[in-house]
Amino acid sequence: MPIEVGNCLYTYITKGRPQTHSDHIFVKHMVPYNNLRSKTCASALKKALSDKTQKFHITRKTFASRMLAHQTKPSMIAETLGHKDNSHVMTYLEVEASKMRKCAMSLNGIEIKKGILL
Repeated sequence: MPIEVGNCLYTYITKGRPQTHSDHIFVKHMVPYNNLRSKTCASALKKALSDKTQKFHITRKTFASRMLAHQTKPSMIAETLGHKDNSHVMTYLEVEASKMRKCAMSLNGIEIKKGILL
């Protein structure tokens, strides 16, 4: 996590977050201080993004892809996204092209006849 983001979270938790027993980091700022609903998050994201066609899902995908790029284990990514296991994690992850090239297989010995690999 970038230092600036960590500092912002710390400031919110210690100075901006209402006193509540909720386990959620971000809560409503009106009684009752429950967790935010996804519609609230989507509305805030829509205001923040310049491309209004993007949805909240893209932020999860970007977050997960960046975690993978920094060698975070898929199980940790799944836990961070709130998944019970890592079976759905791959839907969020984009693999970097440079890393994909390292996995390329040679096609030597595979003949192409009439547009079909044999």
